[in-house]
Amino acid sequence: MTTTFHRAIDRIVPLTISLALSLAFAAGCGSKNVAGPGQAPTVQIVTPQLGANVSAVGFLARATATDDQAVVRVEFAIDGTVVARVTAAPYDAFVTTLGLDSAAAHTLTATAHDAGNRSATTAVTFFVRSRRYRQLTAAEIGMRHLEPAWNRFGNEIAFATQGTASNAVKTISVISASGGPSTQMTSPVLQDGNPTWSPDGLWIAFESNRSSTSQIWAVSRADGVDRVPFSLTPPGPDRRRPSWGGFEGAEAWILFEDRRTGGDDLYMIKVETSTDTVRVLQADLVAEVNGTSELAPSWSHLGFAAVSTSRFGSYSVILIDPFLGGTPQAVAGANVNIVETQAASFSPLDASLAFTEDAIGGEKVFVVPIGGAGDVRYEVAPGAFGFSDASDPAWSPDGTRIAFVSTRTGVAEIWILESE
Repeated sequence: MTTTFHRAIDRIVPLTISLALSLAFAAGCGSKNVAGPGQAPTVQIVTPQLGANVSAVGFLARATATDDQAVVRVEFAIDGTVVARVTAAPYDAFVTTLGLDSAAAHTLTATAHDAGNRSATTAVTFFVRSRRYRQLTAAEIGMRHLEPAWNRFGNEIAFATQGTASNAVKTISVISASGGPSTQMTSPVLQDGNPTWSPDGLWIAFESNRSSTSQIWAVSRADGVDRVPFSLTPPGPDRRRPSWGGFEGAEAWILFEDRRTGGDDLYMIKVETSTDTVRVLQADLVAEVNGTSELAPSWSHLGFAAVSTSRFGSYSVILIDPFLGGTPQAVAGANVNIVETQAASFSPLDASLAFTEDAIGGEKVFVVPIGGAGDVRYEVAPGAFGFSDASDPAWSPDGTRIAFVSTRTGVAEIWILESE
């Protein structure tokens, strides 16, 4: 890896994980001023504005804070419950609204604390839009639609189309997030699946058995070009479920499962993209080899990854740093009956995680705050809305929508949870 990128990871990742794991759901929010030299801080909520109607999935809370000494943290609370603590500017926090009633007004407070143990609080009232579920993919006789993946702009979703018969061929397609006809990206003769976008949106990486074993390939998204897939890994043991992230400019890393040691480990390759080519700059960098199954990796937005692992007995979701190693962090609330072969998905600012869980009667998608106590969970598609199952979530880049798979219509289709 480049020295510049390594320094960025050293600086950002530990801080990001620390901030993420400081997210708390505990009662109490207020303002206090303690006697002593200096002045209390000032704090102002920038977004949302007073009376705003925010997304039914989540929104970015942003505050500014100043002090004559130093602001040590800003706490955000909704209706008296602290939902995020941020210890350095910019004071931004992504807040999910899945647990909030759309028929009631809600209050967001921001409390700034300074080094002299003084604080100040400000508040705004906001409303949550009603939720709706929209079927994105159209029914095709004998076909199912799976494995949605947003591009970084939030305007397109790549997905896999597969016949309902056993070992049916599987292809990669792209569809506008607003709906309409899809564009087929790979030929319907092989097993192509688990698409993931390059950070620039020019390429889609995917797993394919076109070289006898499953390997990582990439195909251009650009219109009017020859869509001949590029091989990114050489023939050999199965390599599956790529996740494209950890990027710096045109260079980025693809994290994937690898069976070269006989088990499921994590490796990654460094790649560079341009309009007409994708080039491997570094291959076979070890990300996680533990002697247990490490499956379905998913890059966070800020440089760490969620992984499904069997290292604790039953499958659970852990956070790892693919570059620096260290002790993995288990994600509370995402460690019971998870579906180990489907990647989890991060909200903006890596504040929450959406994942698939085996449930009585089918699979379900839940959202948990990273670093939560394990008792705060939100179901993305509850049965009250007509869903008996949901799986394979994909959070949109702006956090306002979650795509997922459901057989609500009798066959697997891609749906989107969003605001009305």
